[in-house]
Amino acid sequence: TPAAPPPPTSSSCRCLAFSSDGSALFCGTSKGSIVVWDWARRRRVRVRRSAHDAPISKLIFFQRHGGGEGGAGSGGGYLASGDERGEVKVWRISGGPRGRPKVILKKRFWSDGIDRDLDGDEDDGHDGKMASRGGVAGMCHIPRSEEVVVASEDGCLSTINVTSNTLTSFEYNEN
Repeated sequence: TPAAPPPPTSSSCRCLAFSSDGSALFCGTSKGSIVVWDWARRRRVRVRRSAHDAPISKLIFFQRHGGGEGGAGSGGGYLASGDERGEVKVWRISGGPRGRPKVILKKRFWSDGIDRDLDGDEDDGHDGKMASRGGVAGMCHIPRSEEVVVASEDGCLSTINVTSNTLTSFEYNEN
């Protein structure tokens, strides 16, 4: 018998991302959860409650360089999520739409200018620069690379290298 869908969430969807093959739809919610839909069946199949401690503002799905084409339904990919307090997480997605997202990288950027690595690796090689003074306003994956570019609400840009778990930051401000 098919598994019962997860119980409904009591939060609203704030952002969306499809897997590259269109088999899974990811929704970031106002309560910091990630909801996974099997898009072919139009069924919610998983809810990752408390994926973040703040509302999720951005989601992107991507394949890492050398990871081949496809998406959640063809062996996996990666989902990056960013929230209103400046935390970014990268999740490994495997096993199709019903696969369980596993966090592989966590970064939160604090107002004191220190990048605090949240994955437990004390020597992560980051440059110590602040990537965000506010929430995550935008994210994109650089094609044929291992990097995700993150923009904060104050206009600061940073890149996170998913393989080496390093952060490079630079300021951008129109003023």
